[in-house]
Amino acid sequence: MVVLHGSGNDGSTNMRILAVLTKGDTVAGTMDAAVMAAASVTCSSIEALNVIVDPAHLVCPPEEIDMQELRTHDEGSLQQRADAIKSAFGEWNIVLRPEAPSIELRTITGPEAQTVLRETTADIALVVLSHNRNMDAADAFHAEIFTAHRPVLLVPPGWKAGARARFSHVAVGLTDSDLARRAIETAGPWLEAAERVSALRVTDESNADRTLNTVMQGSGVTPEVHILPRSDKTIGAQLVREADALKADVLVTGAFSHSEWLEWLMGHETREVLAAADLPLLLVH
Repeated sequence: MVVLHGSGNDGSTNMRILAVLTKGDTVAGTMDAAVMAAASVTCSSIEALNVIVDPAHLVCPPEEIDMQELRTHDEGSLQQRADAIKSAFGEWNIVLRPEAPSIELRTITGPEAQTVLRETTADIALVVLSHNRNMDAADAFHAEIFTAHRPVLLVPPGWKAGARARFSHVAVGLTDSDLARRAIETAGPWLEAAERVSALRVTDESNADRTLNTVMQGSGVTPEVHILPRSDKTIGAQLVREADALKADVLVTGAFSHSEWLEWLMGHETREVLAAADLPLLLVH
């Protein structure tokens, strides 16, 4: 664990950030995003976690054990996956940021979802995950969003922080829903600390505008409202495309207004946002 103190505005609060690492080649992007999130607020600590899902230690249906064992063909052995994460984390922690305080990586053997939930204690305010297409990432994401109800900073696999030190430009998806308003309120510390906020609206009217203006009061930053024209694209895809065009560092949006299964069945917006995103997403369920 490393204690990091950000330079957020007066409205910022101390928080702990948990970065869950699920694939070696996305460790650097995940950790960069965690550091950027911490730099925008008064952050008390960043913690890194890798869960080793060993089929020999799982108490679950045989089918799930079989699926875990089949991963060896595509992803390498259990030990190879664990070594890849450890090696990538060591390079990021020591080689790529030699002047920064070291962050500890905790490695725990157990089922992904249950372990992540146990480690997401009450004082964890943000969970950072890479949007990897593997079982560990999917289980961790589902557990944090639907069971722990934590905001998740979801990082695209190929994303790089580059020269950016924090989330200076925050884009916000405005829809007329309670979920959008909750997302804005939850993202308040990052919105207040931003140098630029872009409010993206596809619908003609949105009560979320008022929530955003309330959150931004006293920050010294006036949100730039961008009204997106109707198109044959989904709202989710439009939000991502506009955030990219504006060169935003992160997009704040609600996630899964229904259950994940119902969203999949109905083809709803969250899936479209996840599929299109090539910038980090701050998601609130």
